[in-house]
Amino acid sequence: RGYDPLVLRYFFLTAHYRSQQDFTWAGLSAAKTTFERLKNLVLELKAKKDSNGKIDSYQKEFLENVNDDLNMPEALAVVWNVLRSELGSKQKLALLLDFDKVLGLGLKSVKKDKVPKEISVLVKKREAARAKKDWKTSDKIRAELAKKGWLIEDKATGAKVKKA
Repeated sequence: RGYDPLVLRYFFLTAHYRSQQDFTWAGLSAAKTTFERLKNLVLELKAKKDSNGKIDSYQKEFLENVNDDLNMPEALAVVWNVLRSELGSKQKLALLLDFDKVLGLGLKSVKKDKVPKEISVLVKKREAARAKKDWKTSDKIRAELAKKGWLIEDKATGAKVKKA
């Protein structure tokens, strides 16, 4: 059904290995959404270079959870706590990449999707239509982009396009 194997890994990490986990396609879709969000946050962290704060307590907490009978749901909770923390992006990224040595989610190799030229041209046409307040054309282009497998998000800084 086109799911990345790492999405399935993330799904399995959300339950303790000793507990029974009910597999549903809705659950796998939810894992996909969360995993995509995690990858997007890693991309944002890679783009920033600020640093502040200590990371020792998070490393200790993560290892305690892993060593506590492989409590991976709690270890994942530490990952999300790091992302919400006041740490600088440099420290957050270092922690996530360190945690990923255990999680195996391939966060080190996460890269931005390369946008093909034809998609970029459509995005520019859509931006021009939006500037003219031609919402019908704008929506038509959005639908065309979706058919080609690309999503567009309108931000204050302009449109942001990503692989669907």
